Amino acid sequence: MRAMHRRTFTTMALAIGVFGSSAATASANLAEDDIVLGDPVAKVTVVEYLSPSAIWAAEWHRDVFPQVRSTLVDTGRVGWALREMVTLPENFSVAGFLLARRVGRDRYLPMIEAIFAAHAEIYRTGDFEGVLRRIAGDFGLSVEEYRACLTDEAAIKAIYRRSEAAEAAGVVGVPEIVVGDNRFQGSKVATLSAVTEAVTRAEAG
Repeated sequence: MRAMHRRTFTTMALAIGVFGSSAATASANLAEDDIVLGDPVAKVTVVEYLSPSAIWAAEWHRDVFPQVRSTLVDTGRVGWALREMVTLPENFSVAGFLLARRVGRDRYLPMIEAIFAAHAEIYRTGDFEGVLRRIAGDFGLSVEEYRACLTDEAAIKAIYRRSEAAEAAGVVGVPEIVVGDNRFQGSKVATLSAVTEAVTRAEAG
């Protein structure tokens, strides 16, 4: 799914209820805002660009990432850095990132994956706001906390800043997996074997 190239999302207050450089192999290349899984000081850092509204990112997390995580991340072989890119539907994407940031680093990915799991309902009904409100409740957020989260202007600006950094790094869609000079996009390309081979080359480099 392609990235958003214009900042058309200015305030989540208007959105509620409406659909409207690559990583290197050293942990020093981690950004302050990265959500890091695995070993943050591993020799190899893998960067994943994702969006909670992206169907292909949801597919990759369902079909490929569990194997990648058990083989490379949970074993401590790599540090896995999650980075944000806003994609269509823009309001949905930003809202998902806001909620994931709100629940904290340890629950960031579980929140994103809960949203991925609700894609069928969201895209069938068009009610992303209602579904996200329910998911937020499952993570312990009250309705008031949910609404405050989605109208946090500083957090919204930070999401767009991170998304613009992804575009500046040459990312044009998600999911994109970056291992050193190797870039993989989509489930058919970013396979376990392809990512593992790139990690092995990076370890040897």
